[in-house]
Amino acid sequence: DINGNIDILDIVYLINFKYKGGDEPDYRVSADVNSDGFINILDAVCLINYKYKDGPIPVCFPGPIAFVRSEQILSDTRSFSVVVVDVDLDDDEDIFVSSYTDYIGECKLWLNDGNGLFMQSGQSFSATGIHDAKMNDLNGDNYPDIFLVSHTSPCKVYFNNGSGYFTDSGQNIGSASESHSMVVLEDVDADGDVDVFLSAITSPNRLWINDGNGFYTMTPTDYGGADANCMDLADYNGDTYPDLYLSKREIPDEIWFNDGSGNFVNSGQALGIAMASDIDSKDIDGDGDIDLVVSIFSDVQILLNQNNTGTFIDIGPLSLESQVIRSCLFDVDFDGDYDLIASHFENGAKLLLNDGFGSFTPQCEYIEEGMILSIAYGDLDADGDVDIVFGKTDGTGGNKIYFNQLF
Repeated sequence: DINGNIDILDIVYLINFKYKGGDEPDYRVSADVNSDGFINILDAVCLINYKYKDGPIPVCFPGPIAFVRSEQILSDTRSFSVVVVDVDLDDDEDIFVSSYTDYIGECKLWLNDGNGLFMQSGQSFSATGIHDAKMNDLNGDNYPDIFLVSHTSPCKVYFNNGSGYFTDSGQNIGSASESHSMVVLEDVDADGDVDVFLSAITSPNRLWINDGNGFYTMTPTDYGGADANCMDLADYNGDTYPDLYLSKREIPDEIWFNDGSGNFVNSGQALGIAMASDIDSKDIDGDGDIDLVVSIFSDVQILLNQNNTGTFIDIGPLSLESQVIRSCLFDVDFDGDYDLIASHFENGAKLLLNDGFGSFTPQCEYIEEGMILSIAYGDLDADGDVDIVFGKTDGTGGNKIYFNQLF
């Protein structure tokens, strides 16, 4: 009631999925809207795959969160990794898109025009079978470089010249027979440069130490044996040094504590989760320590850190559908906590909002369609909120950008 009478505010939620024609209304409220003394019923219906007159299809969620899908496609490749970073230092976020199958297309660097429109840089990245890509300043010149993880050949490092142009460092890290699957970048020995943890399918996880110039030497320690799967690095026990979360294929996961010199010791914890496909480490319950969100093929598991000790309690799954392959934490609604996007093997991705205490609520239906292999985020259109990039498998419509409409 804004003028003495009962008023109606129409809210339409546009969701990029097939229409549920004939179903019951999605929302129903009641009020006496015509002042005749009788209660009227108001039905609200979610419009799905509705044709949007201005071109892009809005994808909205109940509440203040809404995304608009860009009409631009960032190539149609099997993209196990997408990276958002300002490669040319022009104050906008660029996008690196990996490709596993070079016969479909190689990895591409897309440069931002400052308004969220991307153009290919035209550069060639010759590495094949790319299963992961990360960017950081590897050689100490303050420019973001690229570490490419190959499943079918040695891993490669590309140095940035400061203008977003990359050259092969000439290193062949590991061998093709090891079938590397992922990489985590962090300064593990506190010497001011970025070191590398490499995960492999047919060999143990290995730590590679940076010489300060972006050239790497493998350490002899075996982390997890051949059963190792995926991993993450973060300061779990509050001593300022990055520790190792190590996922195993057949046995419970492990936490390894760093002594500050890059030497890791197994904490002895058996976390009861096996065969994780993705890990994200952030403070999700707002208590000042680093917690864990672990994607397993059956669900997303939440592990809460106990008083910054690096000891974790498993509070259970989020009860999403099975076949979750990726999860990503970021503050989508700018309320000061980390929200979650989880991608499904077939159905796309679902947004879950955090209540600030580590409890997540799913928002409406899945967004995007088909298998999503990777998720990245950043302010792509320079409007102050966080947008999303989805890396997909080839033949499913290409890699997509979704613009957040918060600001």
